[in-house]
Amino acid sequence: MTLAFDLPLDTPRLRLRAPAAADAPALDAIFSDPLAMARAGGPRPTGFGEVWAAEQRARLAAGEPAALAIERRGRTGLAGVAGLAPGASPDAPRLALLLAPAQRGEGLGAEAAAAVLIAAFARPAVPRSPVTRRPLSRPPDPDDAPARIEALAAPGDAALIRTLERVGLRYVRLDLPAGGQVYALHRP
Repeated sequence: MTLAFDLPLDTPRLRLRAPAAADAPALDAIFSDPLAMARAGGPRPTGFGEVWAAEQRARLAAGEPAALAIERRGRTGLAGVAGLAPGASPDAPRLALLLAPAQRGEGLGAEAAAAVLIAAFARPAVPRSPVTRRPLSRPPDPDDAPARIEALAAPGDAALIRTLERVGLRYVRLDLPAGGQVYALHRP
């Protein structure tokens, strides 16, 4: 399975795009914030944002699950990150969603998550040349899209659980080694 998002992903209030090197300071601010990173293993050191952004750009170029930078229309700075990460199985990437604390409580997480889910399920990957990265002549095959997308939520994270349920994911199982409850949405 490969994923190729047609970027940017636009919603009424947001633009999701590939993270840029210039985003590193804003990403560092998000990744170093204890509240923002509470559900992601804790704060990261300064410089992590630059490494993370480069990794996501490489994943996007390779057609692999990747996260995107979230911008609010008409505002400067990043609101957070959303996208896909490698999951427990190759056919089930994991939804990644992280908002800066000042951006929470306005439904932005659900809006960003919905944009990612729609792009992943409705726009299956177009095969690309490994040399030029240009689309090959074969039309997209719906079977190239993931069979399901999963998300992981800590049992007490009511806000994230509400967001996941709002965009259609449903509780599947408890996965203590992974750190929480697994939610999933199957391809329509």
